[in-house]
Amino acid sequence: MSEPGDAQGSPEGELRIWVNGRRGARLQHRGAILKDGRDVKKTVELTHYGSRDSGEIRKRELRFTSFDVRVSGDATQEAGANTKNSWHCENDEIDRLLAFLCNDTSRTGRYQLVDADSPGAALLDLLAKGKVSPNAIAEALARHAYIGEIVKLLADSDAGISAAGAAVLERRRKMVASLRRLTDDANCTELAIQKLIGDAYWIFGGNYVGVAQRRALTMLDQTDIPLLRADGTLHIVELKRPSISRLVVHHRNHWIAGPDVHEATAQAMNYLRALDEQGITVSGVLRNELGQEYDMSRVFATVVIGHSGHDSPSEAPANVVARTLRQYNAGINRVEVITYDQLVENAERSLAFERDAQQARSASASTASAQST
Repeated sequence: MSEPGDAQGSPEGELRIWVNGRRGARLQHRGAILKDGRDVKKTVELTHYGSRDSGEIRKRELRFTSFDVRVSGDATQEAGANTKNSWHCENDEIDRLLAFLCNDTSRTGRYQLVDADSPGAALLDLLAKGKVSPNAIAEALARHAYIGEIVKLLADSDAGISAAGAAVLERRRKMVASLRRLTDDANCTELAIQKLIGDAYWIFGGNYVGVAQRRALTMLDQTDIPLLRADGTLHIVELKRPSISRLVVHHRNHWIAGPDVHEATAQAMNYLRALDEQGITVSGVLRNELGQEYDMSRVFATVVIGHSGHDSPSEAPANVVARTLRQYNAGINRVEVITYDQLVENAERSLAFERDAQQARSASASTASAQST
């Protein structure tokens, strides 16, 4: 051994340790006396070797040595004539030894070491506690530094893609459920609805890929939700209250859209006219100043207003409201009017279709996997 320090003469029950500094390729050296007997002394030493310049550890060595005290009487001398036996383990072997000593295994088997700070350890802890819900697993992974690697591995696997798709569908389902609850409330405001929808462009259908930045797209107006289509064109969404005084009214022998619907439609038409007149200029400014490519040529609009369950005449149930607005839409060109219950029902049908498609893909993949094995 090297550098004796003051590790001799240990009283009963006391663990004496010595620590030595750098020497050559040795970055750190620690030792302790495990047994200080009359005839035999046993020591353990842990040494780190590596680069003195960078401090990088390239090798770890754990060495156990027994000394015959009767030969020299000193177990802290250089290993030589008084060494009875010595053995050591290196690097990963040390980890395996520590894992064996620190765990009480109850049966014969093959075991794998898991870093206590790794996501694997977090998952094992959740399984041991019975907390295996997707939310609990996601929260456990998010607390660890390896989340990026886990996400990449999952994204490259069929199971990971399926799980990610299911998670997206679940989040969207919850959001649509929240939108239904919100718009079913007759006291709900446009601001609350716009805040909930945020950038959830998918609520309006599969034609859209995002929401353009909410800024004044014309000199006079600021739209509620400027949807962005895959071809770079805009689609304007104007939100109104889900509860209005007269969504549809009976005029002579027919149902027609109420005055609030006409007013909202006219407002949307003014937006479209302004975009027709100023769109080329605004598109150039956004492209040159912000690097944003928006095609504002012949933009269309959707007005979301009212709810067939709020303030509609008793003689005009949901199907009558829907038919009346359909006939109204047929008479105008670039604006479509829908109610909030129609918006929610369309989103729910779209999510149900995607869910069924995912389940079919998963079933097909499982069948293919079973056949291959």
